[in-house]
Amino acid sequence: MDESSFAGLIRRCGDSKDLSRAHELYSRLQRSRERHSTYLANLCAHMYGKCGSAKDARRVFDEIQEPNVFSWTILMQAYAANGHLEQVENAFHTMPERDTAAWNTMIKAYASRGRIREARRIFDLMPHKNVISWTAMLTAHANRGEMEQAQELFDKMPHKNTVTWNALLTGAYARHGHLDEAKILFATLPESDKNVVSWNAMLQAYADNRELDGAEHIFWAMPEHNVVSWTAMVTANAKCGRLEQADSVFGAMPERSLVSWNAMMESYSDSAGQGPKTLELFRELELVGLEPNDLSFMSLLNACSHGGLSEQGLSYFGRLKASSAVEGSSLSPSREHYCCIVDMLGRSGRLRDAEELVESMPFEPGVVEWGSLLGACKTYSDVDRASRAVENIVELNPGNRAANSALTLLSNVYAAAGRIREAEAVQTRLRSRTRVRSDGNS
Repeated sequence: MDESSFAGLIRRCGDSKDLSRAHELYSRLQRSRERHSTYLANLCAHMYGKCGSAKDARRVFDEIQEPNVFSWTILMQAYAANGHLEQVENAFHTMPERDTAAWNTMIKAYASRGRIREARRIFDLMPHKNVISWTAMLTAHANRGEMEQAQELFDKMPHKNTVTWNALLTGAYARHGHLDEAKILFATLPESDKNVVSWNAMLQAYADNRELDGAEHIFWAMPEHNVVSWTAMVTANAKCGRLEQADSVFGAMPERSLVSWNAMMESYSDSAGQGPKTLELFRELELVGLEPNDLSFMSLLNACSHGGLSEQGLSYFGRLKASSAVEGSSLSPSREHYCCIVDMLGRSGRLRDAEELVESMPFEPGVVEWGSLLGACKTYSDVDRASRAVENIVELNPGNRAANSALTLLSNVYAAAGRIREAEAVQTRLRSRTRVRSDGNS
């Protein structure tokens, strides 16, 4: 097989993210007459990075007789794509020469971890910046809501492209609720630079601000719609309390993505009495061949909690936990999933089960979980369990307002149960805490 044929196979394998196939291809390359090709080795390192194995990308790199600047940059990209920031830094500072792509990779790696100051330092040190460099730094500021810095960079850019305009529109303004600024920027954007991403960003900005008229105007003015556009209209209607219209838009969609299904499920899960509809949508989602993700299960469990469907909720939660044990599965119950089940059990009066779940969850229980249990204890007048929940909250946040709020609630629980002496003791404890904090601040 010649170099060109190998290159095509390697690229396709990287796109498929099939690690076992990647091993087969690299082994095959090593046995071929093309085994000394630096070009193919670079492609293999890139393939391994896309397949999620930075370790194998490094192995390929180490076997290159004379790595070039592309080899080093690809190694950096493999580390960055798999979250190994320290190794990205090491490669960046070790490589004998750097191209613009290496500098850009370092900026993006820092930005993806929220280390904006380091990203900006690298950007300012760059000897030659291209539009990708400017856009990467602008996006980093925008994603942090640092609108002034993002706008400053945008104004200084010697050349702007559609990606740059969209970065400022989606990141700095639309995503952070600055609708008026988004409108001005969108109006300024040259028509030749407006694409479906620009239109969708503006549409989403209206939807997020619950301005349905503006969202509808943008939607019908768009030269073309894609699944993102339709999903934004589902969200816009749902956020304005127009569930029937949201459902109508959802039904009219020419195609639906998992994001579309999740948006519709979330809309119903937040509405009283719509638990069964959410479950129905979940079943339909699977019938059309889509795999639910963590957000799908979050909407499902939330609907079960608010709809009093505790048995169904526990069944789906059990399925979620079982899926996480399957090799290769991307599903895993998060803290939010556990908290939702605690809330569901509390709402249905199953306080013992709720407490046991809080104590056995694979995370350190926090104020949210104990607070959810405490609220249920108040509803069902379970004073002893309420007391245990409060002590855990106080232990987690001894000087925090959450602790004082929890103690106040416990006092009310005692009083409602006719246990006045305990209620007064909690009030005394509260006053003592307040005095100590006041003395400490004086």
